[in-house]
Amino acid sequence: MKFMVADVFADPARERFPGTTGNRAGVVWLQESVTFPSDIYMARLAARYGYPETVFVLAGGPATYRLRYFTPVDEVDFCGHATLAAFELLRSLGVLDGFSAWAITKAGTVRVEWYGKEIFMEMVPSRTVRFFSSRESLDLYRAFGLEPSLRFTPEIICTGLSDILLAADSKEQLDTLEPHFEMISALSQLYGVVGFHVFYVPEMFRGKIYCRNFAPLYGIPEEAATGTSNASLAFYLFRHGYDVSHCVCIQGESMGKSSLVTVRYNGQSMCVGGLSLIINK
Repeated sequence: MKFMVADVFADPARERFPGTTGNRAGVVWLQESVTFPSDIYMARLAARYGYPETVFVLAGGPATYRLRYFTPVDEVDFCGHATLAAFELLRSLGVLDGFSAWAITKAGTVRVEWYGKEIFMEMVPSRTVRFFSSRESLDLYRAFGLEPSLRFTPEIICTGLSDILLAADSKEQLDTLEPHFEMISALSQLYGVVGFHVFYVPEMFRGKIYCRNFAPLYGIPEEAATGTSNASLAFYLFRHGYDVSHCVCIQGESMGKSSLVTVRYNGQSMCVGGLSLIINK
């Protein structure tokens, strides 16, 4: 068994300053195993490491690997940044020598590819899970000390994992959120989601979106960069008439870990990726 840590969706401008950019993930490479350890063992190990997600990786065939993901408190079906961290490690160890591979997860099978220094994955299909009434929306916004958006309505979108997408109407609103974590956890449990993805889209849209992500129900008060949530956001914005064929989601600023998640969606295929930095190996 081999363990490593990576910062995923890092800002290239901060590449030389580990810990100041990207979302950290733990990777456990089960190089000599043919089966996963027990769920209890993996959950305890992930809790001990304490990263937003820790991924356990098994070989599953030529350029194909089986992945399972654990937060500090529970297992989740999929995690974007942990997937990219896993394959960045495999390639750095020489286990992979090509430019593409496959990840088999509980949410489906995804393809991973490298383009220069950056690594991307094709996401599982996105789908709208739920809309909210005006009364329900008030409760969602109240969890962050906000009034409902005048531009967008909240929805649950699933791209491997389900999140509530919630719009702020200004960058200042987004930066000064007042998250009530007990309420966020209760609402997440009520609606069967991992958490909330709060976003701001500038009215003069030029491909940049600002985001914050909260998943306290899974032991993650706030997360610096999230692949699945931003894929869901691109799907949402595409349905609202936005060109998201190439957009950058800026996340983690409030945590002092500004991160860049690149999303490409044309209405059919969705790719998410960015720069992954190996911290130890």
